[in-house]
Amino acid sequence: MSGIETLFQQPWVMRAGWALVHFLWQGSAIAILLAVVRGFAGRWLSARGRYALSCAALALMAVAPLATFLASGNPAVAALPRPVWPVAGGDTWERLLPWFVVVWLIGVVVFSARIAVGWRLAARLRRVAAGPVPRAWQQALDELIHSMRVAAPVRPQAGRQIRAGLA
Repeated sequence: MSGIETLFQQPWVMRAGWALVHFLWQGSAIAILLAVVRGFAGRWLSARGRYALSCAALALMAVAPLATFLASGNPAVAALPRPVWPVAGGDTWERLLPWFVVVWLIGVVVFSARIAVGWRLAARLRRVAAGPVPRAWQQALDELIHSMRVAAPVRPQAGRQIRAGLA
């Protein structure tokens, strides 16, 4: 038996697959609810309020698949309950769900690695001393500042120093 077949035999794989399928409608419902609330309360909400509302929706989206997985019963039990609402082509779904889980896991690994590499590159940029910017870039920035009518210089956050060559 190959490694992928062993993975397919695990009881949690089918539950994770159904949780992913259910997240399609759950995530859509959360996004629609966010759009409706922002549509009605958008004028009265500040930018900070809209941001908090969006963060709450994202947090709810992160929790929804986990809650679905946990609500589906004991993940160690081999016998899975039949779905409450029968799905057309249920046998096909039963065969495809483990593949959905494998593709999802691969996506999680790839995108997590991408974020980790980006974080490392950004941290490296902070450590490496930067030279002065090319004159053409500085001129373009000065033109943007003038066209946007920025009156005050942008200052660094309190307690932070701007390295020579970046200012």
